[in-house]
Amino acid sequence: MEKNNRIKRNFDIAGVYLIRNRKTGMVYISSSGDVFKRIASHRYALKSGKHPNRLLQADYDAGHRFDYELLYSEIVPLYQGCKLHSVLKEKEDYFVEKYNSINAGYNIIPVYGGPNSPGRKHFTV
Repeated sequence: MEKNNRIKRNFDIAGVYLIRNRKTGMVYISSSGDVFKRIASHRYALKSGKHPNRLLQADYDAGHRFDYELLYSEIVPLYQGCKLHSVLKEKEDYFVEKYNSINAGYNIIPVYGGPNSPGRKHFTV
């Protein structure tokens, strides 16, 4: 019998996620075609001291810890999450506004299509 008898996954979970500071309640909201892989990359960057969001990194370095929450998700065929780009951005904009994560959170530049979006570019670092 083979030691590795896992079922091969043929789908990704695309969606919008939130990172919440347990101490302050501040949030960071973003989206990805593979949410769990993206959250893992956030964790790795924070632990390595190389997260591109300097506010998030500073709080992590100060000993703050974070919770990760899925706000919206869709199951998509493997590597097809990018086809949901416009849907994900629309949902992301909704949650950024709902949680006020630009003015009172870690989203330091408005996301594409949002009400405060200068030049309609996508940046959420």
